[in-house]
Amino acid sequence: MARIAVEKNIAYDDNKKLYYVTMDYGKDNTGKRIKTTKTFEKKKDAQTALKQFNADKVKGTLVFPSTQTLGEWLLYWLNDIKSIKCEETTLYGYRNIINNHFIDGLGSYKLQELKPVIINKYFKNKKDKGLSNNTIRKHYDLLKDALKHAVNEDKILKNPLDKIEPIKEQKNEMNFYSVEQLKTLFLLVENNRMEIVVKLAGMLGLRREEIAGLK
Repeated sequence: MARIAVEKNIAYDDNKKLYYVTMDYGKDNTGKRIKTTKTFEKKKDAQTALKQFNADKVKGTLVFPSTQTLGEWLLYWLNDIKSIKCEETTLYGYRNIINNHFIDGLGSYKLQELKPVIINKYFKNKKDKGLSNNTIRKHYDLLKDALKHAVNEDKILKNPLDKIEPIKEQKNEMNFYSVEQLKTLFLLVENNRMEIVVKLAGMLGLRREEIAGLK
């Protein structure tokens, strides 16, 4: 026996003993109507889910379902949002974190499936691999900002980072080269391809990202 409509947007499959609820989100920006289907074993649960869906739709608290991954969103955030506002040195740091950590660690997760437990597991994994609290805090700040923009653009309803406490940064004791140590270092890199880089860092105190951004 085929599915039988029991009420608007709810059908029952007698063979599978399941209720099918059709969630109609309306039309997206391209004019395409977006619908999804969820199954329930009990009619009451199906009715409750449909009622909640319709209430959220009226309140405007729904987001269109999407298969976009976190990796795809981070690249969009970097290239289309942050590139307009940030210096190249800052973008260089963001790009390193995204390409060297997030793409492999969380990039394949669908943006709308990200949960605090998944993100916390990522942070723990990075800690276990030897990353410092200060470095992990940079990952936290980057991801929170990227997901804040995802909320602003109606890609997700809430930012999962809002439920995760910020990583506490550690205060590191600063060590500096003496004048004699710098002279020795400069002698060692003379005529080496790293000579200019080392001297810029030693004499001007520039960070790697700042040196890489010089033209």
